Amino acid sequence: MYLNWSQAPKVSGKKGARFMLLGGEPLNQKVLLWWNFVADNKADIELAINDWNNNHPRFGNVDSDLKRLEAPALPEGFKE
Repeated sequence: MYLNWSQAPKVSGKKGARFMLLGGEPLNQKVLLWWNFVADNKADIELAINDWNNNHPRFGNVDSDLKRLEAPALPEGFKE
């Protein structure tokens, strides 16, 4: 989402919800997003999916009683 200074977003949620707004200068490169992964090329997204699904240490341990979700494969036709 892009907001300029004249826009004031309205945010609502249930008690205990968390909201995070990040800001900065626009990136001068393409950005690919799939599931929880962000990269500038398809190969890095595919590597992240594989690493996550194989419990690679680069993602660290998620301290939770919830079952770890498996990252879904890229859909056919995912464009770089």
